[in-house]
Formats: sequence, C-alpha cells, structure tokens
Amino acid sequence: VLTKRHSDVQDEVLYLTKKHNDEKSMLETQVVEIRDKKSAVENELVELRDKKSLLETRLMDYSDKKSELETQLMDLRGRLYQRQENMNTITQETNAKVLTMEQQ
Repeated sequence: VLTKRHSDVQDEVLYLTKKHNDEKSMLETQVVEIRDKKSAVENELVELRDKKSLLETRLMDYSDKKSELETQLMDLRGRLYQRQENMNTITQETNAKVLTMEQQ
C-alpha cells in the first residue's frame, strides 16, 4: 500500500512538474511576443516622430512662403494703386487740355 502511494505521489509530482514547466514555457513565449510587439511599437513611434518633424519643417517652409507671397501681393497692390492714380492724373490732364483746346 505504501509503495502504491509513493508511486502515486511520484506520478503527481511528475505531472505537476511537467504542468509547471509547460506553463513556464508558455509564459516565456508570451514574454518574448510582448517584447517583440513593444519593440515594433517603439519603432513605429520613432517613425511617427520623424514624420511629425518633417511635417513641422514643411509647415514652417509653407508659412515662410505664405508670408513671402503676402508681401509680394501687398507690393503688387501698391504698384497697381499707384498706376491707377497715374492713369487718373493723366486722364484729368488730358480732359483739361481737351477743354482748353475746345474753348480756344
């Protein structure tokens, strides 16, 4: 009877040891998978930060270009206004000369 119990206990110990080792192996595999996923996410984060930096640089470039174009537009509007004033002056002078000629 004692030998049978001893054998049963040994079988139980072997079963529990195998179960423990299997669970340990499964957990170690999960740890490796989680570390791989973490590494992939960290790499993606680096890529996204690089893209963000590039987009911020492009945005600054576009902002500078916008300011430059706005300055050019203001200059062109000023020149256009000056030309319109010159045309008005020429028209007034021409009308005055025509009136003077008609009166003579």
